Parts: sequence; C-alpha cells; structure tokens
Amino acid sequence: MSGNYWSRRPVSRRAVVRGSALGLMGLGGAALIGCGGGDEAEVAATSSGSSAATAAATQALVSQQAAATETGILTPRVDHTAQATRGGIFKGITQAEPEQVDPLQATSYKAAYYSRWAYQTLLEFEPGLGDNTAKGNVQAGLVENWEFADATTLILNLRKDAKWDPRPPTNSRPFVAEDVAQSWKKFEALSNSAADLAHSRSDDAPIIDMVAVDDHTIRIDMAFSFGDILAAIAYQRWFMVQPQEAIAEKYNPRDDIRGTGPWMLDSWDRSVAMRWRANPNAWGVNKPFMDGFDNPVIDEYAQRQAQFKAGQLWWSQTRQEDIISTKEDIPELDVWQEPVQKGNWGIAFGLKPGSIWRDQRARQALSMLIDRELINDTFYDLTAFRDKGWPTKARIHGMGISSGYNDYWVDPAGKEFMDYGQQYSAAQSKLYYRNPEEAAKLMAAAGMEQGFELPMKWIATTEYGTTFPRVGEAYQGFFEQDGHFKVTAEHPDYKTDYLPHYYYGSGDFDGIIWAAKQGGAGGLPFVSQTMFADLYSQGTRQHIAYTPGGNQHKNEYKNPVEVDAIEGTSASDATILKIRSETDQETQLDMIRQWQVDNVERMPCIPAGWPYAVAPYALSWPFTKNWGWRRDHLEYEEQQRFSQVWIDEPLRKKLLG
Repeated sequence: MSGNYWSRRPVSRRAVVRGSALGLMGLGGAALIGCGGGDEAEVAATSSGSSAATAAATQALVSQQAAATETGILTPRVDHTAQATRGGIFKGITQAEPEQVDPLQATSYKAAYYSRWAYQTLLEFEPGLGDNTAKGNVQAGLVENWEFADATTLILNLRKDAKWDPRPPTNSRPFVAEDVAQSWKKFEALSNSAADLAHSRSDDAPIIDMVAVDDHTIRIDMAFSFGDILAAIAYQRWFMVQPQEAIAEKYNPRDDIRGTGPWMLDSWDRSVAMRWRANPNAWGVNKPFMDGFDNPVIDEYAQRQAQFKAGQLWWSQTRQEDIISTKEDIPELDVWQEPVQKGNWGIAFGLKPGSIWRDQRARQALSMLIDRELINDTFYDLTAFRDKGWPTKARIHGMGISSGYNDYWVDPAGKEFMDYGQQYSAAQSKLYYRNPEEAAKLMAAAGMEQGFELPMKWIATTEYGTTFPRVGEAYQGFFEQDGHFKVTAEHPDYKTDYLPHYYYGSGDFDGIIWAAKQGGAGGLPFVSQTMFADLYSQGTRQHIAYTPGGNQHKNEYKNPVEVDAIEGTSASDATILKIRSETDQETQLDMIRQWQVDNVERMPCIPAGWPYAVAPYALSWPFTKNWGWRRDHLEYEEQQRFSQVWIDEPLRKKLLG
C-alpha cells in the first residue's frame, strides 16, 4: 500500500480506521484466539485481594452494567436449567477451520481449539456462574482428586466413570492411566507447547514424567517445586488426553477424534462444515442438553452477518461497529458484555547486527507514533456505544502484561487502578501516547532521517481473524502519516514463513513485524508463565518481541540463526526466573508490576492497541438458553458453557417461524 494511509480518502482518521479494520474480530476470530473468562470485576486469579482504587473502578463498571441491564441493553445472566428441554441441533459457525485436529502434535493453537470439544484435560478451571466471574481456581476433570506426596511429586486419582467415544476403535472403552502416560509421551515428543511443561524440552519446564501407577492413578514427577502445576495441567492449549488408539494410529487423529468429552466430531467436510454430536458417554455437568451443533465454514463477514440476522446462525460474530445497529434491527437479541481479555499482541523488531532497532530511542519513537486510544475507539466503536448509554471499558496494555490481568497490570494512563506501589513515571507514560514531534526528535537522536525506509510485515490471511490484517494497514498508516517512515508492506505465508522465521524466529530479519503473541485472548493460566513463555530469553514462545539470543526451545521451528540480545536482557531474565519461583502471591504481584516499570523505556516490543484492551459485546438469539450463565476462565466454552446451552424450541418458532 502506498501513500499516506489516513489521506487516501476524504474522511476522518476514525472513519478510515473503522473502514480498514472493520471491527473487533467477529468472534469466530475471537473464539480461535480465545474468548473466555475473567472480568474486570475480578482481580487476577492468584492475587489475594484488590486495592481501594481497583474496587472503586470495579464498582463503577458494575453500576454501569446494572443500569444497562435495567434499561434492557444487557441481558440478565440467569440460570434457565430448571426449564431445560433436551434435543435439537445448534446452528453455529466456523470462521477458519484448522489444518488438523490432533492437539498432541499441534503446530498452532487452532488444532487445540477445535479438538477441545471432545478431548479433555486432567483438571479444569472452575466456571463463574451468573454475575460471578471465573477466578482461575481448578476443579476435577479427568482427575477426581489429587495430593502432593512431596514438593516435586503430584499424585492424581483418575475418575472411574469416564469412557471413550462409543464408535470404533475405542468402543466405549474405560479411560485408564495408561491413556495419560502414552499421551504425555506423544505430547513431550511432538507438541510445540511441550517446552512449557516437559523438562526434556526445556530445563526450565517442570514435568519430568507422567507415570501410570495403576489403572486409576498417575504420578507426576517434577524437576523442581512448581506452585502453578495444577493450573498448568488444566490449561486447555497444552496437555490433553488422547486414547491409546490415537497414539497407535488405529484411527487418524489428524482428521478424526475419539474423546471422553461432551461432543463427538461426527463429520468434517473440509472447507464446508464441521458437525458435532453429543457424546452419550459424557459425564456430570458436561453432559450436553443439545443433540449437537453444525459449524459451517463461512469466512466472509457479510455472509455470516446476513445469516445470523436471518436466524440461520444462532450466535454472533458481529463486529463491534455493527452491534448497535444489529440490536436495533432485531431488538429480541440477547446482548452480553465480554470481559477485558488477557492477550497482549505487539510490534516486534528485527535485530540483526547493525539494525537501527537495537537503539531503544528508535523503538520508543515508533511507539510514540501510535494512537492507542484511537485504535480502541474506532475498532470497538466506543463513542457510538457511549452515546447510546452502553457501558464501556477501554484500557491500554502495559509493557508485556495485558490489561486483562487486572491487578498485575500497571496502567500506562494512570487514571484507574492506581494503588500499585510502583507507577510509570510521566516520562514513561508518554511513550504510550501519540506524539509525532517527540518521535521525530528521538529518530534524529538515533540517526534516522524523516522518510526512513521501513520494511513492515504481517500475515494477510485469516489465522488471527479477518481484522488482524487490516490492523496492520492501520499501523502502517500511523507510521507514514507525518512522513516519519516510508513503509514497504510484506505479507509472509503463515505456515512456511511467519511461524518459522518470525513467531519462533530469533530476530534475524529487517524492519518490523505486527505479530500475535502466544497469550491470545485467553492468555496463559498464570502471569508468571506468560512472562516465562513470551519474555524470557530461553523461554518457549516468541522471542523476537523481547529477547533475541534465546530461541533454545526445541520444536520443528528451531532457527539456527541466533541474534545477540539487546541491552537489559540479562537483568530481565533474572527477574522473570525469580518471579516464576516466588510462592508468595503478594510478593510475586509486586515483582511483576516492577518488571513492567523497569522495562518500559527499553521498549523491547511495542504493545499494541488492538486487540483485547476493551470489554467487547456479543449477541445471541434468545432461544439459546443459558448462553450467558456459565462464565469461563480462559477457553472452556466448548465443554462448560456450550454443553449447558439448550434450545427453547417454542420461542425459536415464535421468533423465526
């Protein structure tokens, strides 16, 4: 794209941003990225409490939401289970289908997302009910109960009523410990997420082995005491349990699924639809009310929106700028305000020897060309919501820590959640706000002239939703608007170029990249692990954003090219390891806040304005009962929320005929 982004059309910058990025994500993209629990009304899961300022800000939002509910904007979160009837096929949607559905050899999050409808984790996160949001506590899953034999040995007692899929080759076989042990071996050997858990893949990962003691007992041996182990094995993007038949390839786990969960993959017509049906062997609260659901693959937004409004799809992927008009067109629709989520994506730098981006003044200058408040306002259409009396909440992500992590997050604006003990200074805070004049001074100090040639990369396909590529265009516009940079846009292929050379790369490229980070909307289950995966130089995920010179994780994208770390990396690494080993919650909380303050001027990665900095809205048809009752932590809608949805058939006929 050439020319000044904002001046290409005779309209305002806000209108251009809206037209370019067209909304939040249409929550298929959000679902893929992760659309789950937590809420700004709750402090972070591992925090023991909230400050007075946090409580005041929370109460203000709760009051807004209550007023919106009273005036009919937001739908009350009510349990309709007592009136539930069973049966019916839910009409859902798939925006971007996965390449395959084997989570234990997954190379991207999509395989894990779709397979979780059927495969389960050893533990689960407790959902919130009604207005009570999920806090990140764990509960029984395939494990019935557990105990620590000592600081590095966890004993798991497996449930005895779980059975595998009734179809061949599992034939309703009982779930046993050997399924777990063999799944662990496969995960350890093949999964891109194994370095987060498997000590054989990373010296800093805790689990040495999962051993079948008998048919119903698993022993987890750890290399060191790891206080967050329960959350780690409950996290839905990491270790899921497959039957031994999958490990032996008695069916093809890349194309088919045999699980213990509430849903069975009934059929998958590539690029057409994924069809799921209720598993008759499902147990407990996860036993579905509905007979199943059909998810047609519809990648075009206009078609998805038309089908939703016509009642051919029953939950919304409506972009935020279309929420109000859709609700006004169909007043019967339910409206839900989702939580501020835990992802924190960003713009990362190529840091080869001699790169201008090794100078922190250049990195700071680029950050000061972004108008994050405008990004929030336009992509989420906040002005329109405020004008209509809808409750809104917008934040700015901290350095490396998403604003969805509540108490852990240091607010760059300094307007709310103030009682932190450590705050960004005025000079540090300015780095988050658009100031072209100061950016020009920093560029000059770093030896960069106006119109500096800037290769900028981002994927233009839908792996991160349909909005992601358009946000890249908007950032390009910010950088070009005042003539600071002359941007050359490049769009690497997701699988063959972006993943190996950028996401899992070592910073060996020219220019910058607008990139997703591992956390996604769901984030990781605890902040210390997010920091270890994304911010530590020997961590397990994206290093170009913060810590080139690492990339020691072992996966198929191992890049032999190493780039020297930038200044401050050793001190950052040391702090992250201390944070990860700290067992006192309040001490860890303070350390995480201080890390943000200490690293903001380094600007090792530019925290983005979009996505996840706003509590978005979602729509659903009101005959899909219980849709808003169970509130997930991270990403359990497929097993907890969705299995409890039921179809009010008389109301459906009344509304749709």
